[in-house]
Amino acid sequence: SRIPRTKPKNDGLCNKKFWDMRFYFYHVRKEVVARLAGELGYNVLQTDTDVAWFANPYPMLKGQFAKVNLVSQGDFPWVN
Repeated sequence: SRIPRTKPKNDGLCNKKFWDMRFYFYHVRKEVVARLAGELGYNVLQTDTDVAWFANPYPMLKGQFAKVNLVSQGDFPWVN
């Protein structure tokens, strides 16, 4: 995960209207919590707020993806 220290260069509406140092501290907090959880042996599952889980994802993550450290999906307009 990257921690942006400056406003992103794209002209997205969110960046234009709402970007400030709160986004920076959000990313710092997310990074610190994820690292601390990993060091303590906890599993970390990060999803967007618009994700709805209809079943527990851990059986698949612990089974089919047991040897994988990172599983991701691209965020494209036609996927959402």
